[in-house]
Amino acid sequence: MTGPALHPFSSERELLQALGTPVVVVDARGIVHWLNRAAEDMHGWDLSRDTGRPFSDLVPTLGEAAASDLRAALSGARRWSGRVLLARSDGTTYPALLDCVPVHGSTGEVSGLVVTSSDLTEAEGIQRRLSSGFDSSPFGWMFCELDGTIADCNQSCADILGRERADVLGQRPDDFTHPEDVGTPMPFEAMRSGSHPPIFRSQTRYARPDGATRWVRAHARLVTDHLGQPDLFYVHLEDVTPLFEMAEAREAVEHSYHELFGRAVHSLGAALEVRDAYTAGHQHRVAELCVAIAHRLGMSDDAIEGLAVCAEVHDIGKVATPAEILTKPGRLFDAEYDLIKLHSQTGSSILEEIPFPWPVARAVREHHERLDGSGYPDGLAGEAICLEARVIAVADTVESVASRRPYRPARSLEAALEIVAAGAGTLYDGAVVDACTAELDSGFSLPRQPSPLIEDDWVGGDARG
Repeated sequence: MTGPALHPFSSERELLQALGTPVVVVDARGIVHWLNRAAEDMHGWDLSRDTGRPFSDLVPTLGEAAASDLRAALSGARRWSGRVLLARSDGTTYPALLDCVPVHGSTGEVSGLVVTSSDLTEAEGIQRRLSSGFDSSPFGWMFCELDGTIADCNQSCADILGRERADVLGQRPDDFTHPEDVGTPMPFEAMRSGSHPPIFRSQTRYARPDGATRWVRAHARLVTDHLGQPDLFYVHLEDVTPLFEMAEAREAVEHSYHELFGRAVHSLGAALEVRDAYTAGHQHRVAELCVAIAHRLGMSDDAIEGLAVCAEVHDIGKVATPAEILTKPGRLFDAEYDLIKLHSQTGSSILEEIPFPWPVARAVREHHERLDGSGYPDGLAGEAICLEARVIAVADTVESVASRRPYRPARSLEAALEIVAAGAGTLYDGAVVDACTAELDSGFSLPRQPSPLIEDDWVGGDARG
């Protein structure tokens, strides 16, 4: 079959000559009619010598498959593009993209092809490097179609999911979610439509076929083409199971530590209460009231836990006080009173070497300080007294007044509240007094000791508690 000769117009030739891309024009039989200088320079072809030769003679490295596809493009009047191996003038070869565009005559018949080639050496090198990183990455990677179907994944992704790569392809990331975590699927449709940001992050459990569970952080991103249109999704998976396992182990250790710590604190309190049966349970009851007050004040859980510890040992310094003074009926002599007042300093000294995560030693030292500076041992005033000590001061007074002592009988809670209310703003923190009153008015109660028959006046300055 012979078609009309293919000779570009002068302006067209000039345009094609100016291109840095090799261009060859062949007729319907595959015979070379024209080629530009880029084709001559790249491949060592010559316009005067090679015009009229079959195009296949110029590209012996084309391969039978590509040659067959090229003939099919001519006979079928369709465009064809494919990767081929081409030879340069120096004898070296390079991968190229061959693009063959049919040219139609005046009557619509195919009169030939315009063939261009693009060097793929650099692009394929980049692709190999990317592919190497994709396959060797310790993180899981998957590429998903716009409907969320997994088109490709690396080995790390398959390992995280506990499956073969072939078993992952064609699925959706949500298909591997642990049954208990199903409910927040990756919003592929919303990301594609623009109703959701193009990035989605989640942390969930994935279930393996062997029954194992892995915690996985997933990062999905929408990728657009050169026109800004949605093209595909890539999803990055990171197995963070070891972090969760370490957190669980740390939590178990901390739980054991808190249990041991709690028993140690109670043992410290018991060491005092063995010596003074009248104050048995006093520190614990003060701690219970402190916790109730702290909740009213809106203190954090950690601060409340620390306050409870402070209250459980606030009188521990009394282990150094002679028992006959602690249990002496009636009023104390000044010298005896001065001796018993040392218990806050002694307790602080006992506790200051223990690495508590709360200001325990400080609170023990300051729990007999008063807002107006009239307390001891340092005469602190106002907010110079730590909050824990200010709460203990109120709870300690209320519990002490409402409990029987060898030197006085128990009084009512109402009487105890009247005492702290009278000192609110001067001796005691007003907000703490209000919280204590509200808590007791709402039904909170302390265990009461039996009251003796003798009624003595309460001595508010008595440090025996």
